[in-house]
Amino acid sequence: MAVVLAEPALYAFTGGEPPGVEALEARFRRLVVGRSPDGRQRWHNWVVRLGPAGAAIGTVQATVEAAEPEAEIAWVIGVPWQGRGYASEAVSRLVAWLRAEGVRRIVAHIRPDHAASAAVAGRAGLRETAELQDGERVWRWEASEPRPGRLRELATAELSPHEVRTIRSIMTAAFGPGDEAFTDDDWEHALGGRHFVLDEGGEIVAHAAVVERRLYLGDRPLRTGYVEAVATAPGHQGRGFGSTVMEAVNAYIRATWELGGLGTGRHHFYERLGWQTMRGHAYVRSADGRERTPDDEGYILVLRTPASPPFELDEPISCESRPGDAW
Repeated sequence: MAVVLAEPALYAFTGGEPPGVEALEARFRRLVVGRSPDGRQRWHNWVVRLGPAGAAIGTVQATVEAAEPEAEIAWVIGVPWQGRGYASEAVSRLVAWLRAEGVRRIVAHIRPDHAASAAVAGRAGLRETAELQDGERVWRWEASEPRPGRLRELATAELSPHEVRTIRSIMTAAFGPGDEAFTDDDWEHALGGRHFVLDEGGEIVAHAAVVERRLYLGDRPLRTGYVEAVATAPGHQGRGFGSTVMEAVNAYIRATWELGGLGTGRHHFYERLGWQTMRGHAYVRSADGRERTPDDEGYILVLRTPASPPFELDEPISCESRPGDAW
């Protein structure tokens, strides 16, 4: 680690200087205790490696307040390994682990001109705030406050005929007529996976489904949790029900799949929940090869998970063909 941290360029934004071996040994001795002397903080520190027995390339760390379920995180990746997605993968896994441990608030402090670290924080689900502390911008993820309603997760076979009719009526009303109308094919696309159903006052008011698909980034196939049939009943919109459903969907995808995917024109709603827009060409795969679908380009969003490989948003993306809309 002394070699990994020896490059002066690592300290251009944070200040300080490369630690020598003895100083690093002393630091690790303090940190490995796992808690502050007064017991008010838990210290979690990891070395980032290229595989279970691979070379060390950096560190990630989290300081968790014992009295409040909140954490401050930081990371560093050695200069030779920067720009390859390793920081995004490591920090996303750290954030997912903290959330699974019940942490309700996660913050990182990043210099306003440090675009690379800002991108890493954004990919991990943190959002930039207007706060400045000691010249650094505060980035934050915070669990949403509980909202009214009861959220259920069900398999397709567990939906009653009445629930199916209610969900379909919500889709019809929310998507309206015309080119955006919700079709029989759209409903078929939503079947066979998990349904996230939110009830309010004894009635279903919001829904989303996640089904398994295989999406390709370049030629790499990824097991993908693909989101379908997302809508809130028109009379209940604007109350946070859609966000509640999608937060549960995000948690399920991050825990289960290599990637999340969806097609939408509502970029802002999903991007504030951590989704990112693919900028590359889009294709549909069939037995005859790949066919480009330019009308879908700019409308395909992905969600990185702890199992996602490093990738760039301008890579080509493709899916396997199906009846109705491919995306």
